[in-house]
Amino acid sequence: MLNIHFNGKRMEVAEGTSLAELLESHRISRRNLFVDWNDTILYGNDDLEHRLLSNGDRVSLFSMVGGG
Repeated sequence: MLNIHFNGKRMEVAEGTSLAELLESHRISRRNLFVDWNDTILYGNDDLEHRLLSNGDRVSLFSMVGGG
């Protein structure tokens, strides 16, 4: 098991878990989503299936909202 921080909360995930699987397990839509993965900004439509989590990773999610 890996220990990660997901949106500020510590949690465990299985080794080999991808960012896409993490989002799917929490039923989070990737539409209009930004992912801060260890200070690297990724978009929800990036190739998250091939980005595997490691012990100590920090993942935070942000969504785009319109306004004016």
